[in-house]
Amino acid sequence: MIKTKDLEVCYVASLLAALVRNIRNFVPHIPHFVCYNKLMEKKTTIWIIIAVVIVAVVVVLALTGNFGAKQTQEQTYKPSNVAAPGASAVSTSGIVITSEGKAAKNDAKPMSPEAPQESLPITDKSSVPSSSIDIKVAATGITPKQFTVKAGAVTHLLVSSGDQYTHLFKFEDPSLQAIAIGIGPGDPTRLMTFNAPTKTGTYNYFCDVPGHAGRGETGKMIVE
Repeated sequence: MIKTKDLEVCYVASLLAALVRNIRNFVPHIPHFVCYNKLMEKKTTIWIIIAVVIVAVVVVLALTGNFGAKQTQEQTYKPSNVAAPGASAVSTSGIVITSEGKAAKNDAKPMSPEAPQESLPITDKSSVPSSSIDIKVAATGITPKQFTVKAGAVTHLLVSSGDQYTHLFKFEDPSLQAIAIGIGPGDPTRLMTFNAPTKTGTYNYFCDVPGHAGRGETGKMIVE
């Protein structure tokens, strides 16, 4: 009679034999399986690296504000002449430029590096270009009340005070907000050079000191 212990031994032996047969059948495929897994791992790693790089580039572009934006480089110009010390220079091609040689922006914040600059105080008006438009601001009004310029032309505004008060010559149109010239008792005359708007039309100017425009310190520039 076969004992239970002997049956257990036989059962274990049969399991071991089956395992050996399976291993023997699987062994020839091991090199292929290992190589395949390694290849897949390499491919997966490569794709992960590519994905990380793409995400990093998108994040950098988004943070710098350049995502989807065209990269443009501002043209620089060589200065040709300056109408008065401190005023913006004019290039050989007739463009009013900044100290960096870039085109000045009439819509920039007044006195900012991008804006046309007003000159130092002028004591001798004969030293400025004869084509300058001589503007006098006083409590009685601004003279001339009107003047005309060509679209895009280099324009020199020579602004002076006609009384003992402080005045601030400005334009109403936001496209000319950078054209702001302050004058007063101790600073009677200053000049600013800028390119007239390329858009034809009428551009109103006034004294920005509170109450001055209301008493008649206004006028208009006509661009043809």
